[in-house]
Amino acid sequence: MRITEKLATNTAMEAKAAMSRMMSVICLSILFMF
Repeated sequence: MRITEKLATNTAMEAKAAMSRMMSVICLSILFMF
C-alpha cells in the first residue's frame, strides 16, 4: 500500500469516528433537553 492510500484510509476512518461521536453527543444533548 502506498503512503497516500494509507493517509486516505486513515483520514476516512477518523472522519467516520468523529461523525459518529458528534452524532452521539448531539443525540445525548437533545435527550437531556427534554
